[in-house]
Amino acid sequence: MKTQRGFTPIILLFITVLVVIVVAGAYLYGKGGLKLLTKQPTSPGVQVSATPTLANDETANWKIFSSKYYGFSNKYPTDWENDNFCYQCPAQPVIEESNERYFHSKQDKYPKGIMYMIGSKEGSASLEVIENTARNWNLKNQRVEDITIDGSKGIKVSGYDENGQEVGVAVFENKDYIFQVSNHQGYSDILKQILSTFKFTN
Repeated sequence: MKTQRGFTPIILLFITVLVVIVVAGAYLYGKGGLKLLTKQPTSPGVQVSATPTLANDETANWKIFSSKYYGFSNKYPTDWENDNFCYQCPAQPVIEESNERYFHSKQDKYPKGIMYMIGSKEGSASLEVIENTARNWNLKNQRVEDITIDGSKGIKVSGYDENGQEVGVAVFENKDYIFQVSNHQGYSDILKQILSTFKFTN
């Protein structure tokens, strides 16, 4: 039987190389130079959410005004007052049947604040006429946008009057009434928030 002389040295060389690789790998692993691929835990500072995080609702603790007569409710700032609309007279008991409403901070005087004017569809101009009147307000930097208030379509017109004061009005309707809700001398952000809480109750 013939011996394959070239085969044995090859096996020995292979075993020697394998031993060197194993020893070197063990050495590097012990020194931290070689890291195994493992699943890393998620950093506690990073959170993945399937839905966006909602900002805190600033209107959550606001006061609520409700009118069964006109069939609506809305919120207004906690430190604000709710008066019957009146040009010069002091605060009066709230009359639910009043078709005019004046919301304002305690330090503000008329007309600064938010005002409502409510008209019956049977006894006042149509929504289209009132919207066109609002569009022709002739404000500086005037903006007109479509809005939806509790399912009711309307428009909002905003800009600056001749005195540089920020003003705006939202016009919309329910089945019986047409609403005009306006801000004067600022408070456009408050108007937007009040409108976001507006609900028809009839």
